[in-house]
Amino acid sequence: MVPRPHMRLDLRVRDLPFVLIGMGGGALALWEGAPAEITVFVAVLIMFDFRLRFWRRQA
Repeated sequence: MVPRPHMRLDLRVRDLPFVLIGMGGGALALWEGAPAEITVFVAVLIMFDFRLRFWRRQA
């Protein structure tokens, strides 16, 4: 798959402490019996800020 021109994916860490994310993920897993794969995936979505940007060329 080739990236499109004029499209950019920005990925950056949010300003949330990692300890709170780990505690929240662990509490969710213990409370609901969720598998570790789901808990880690949700923690990554919470921890990172994903932005997809499109722009046009100026003539």
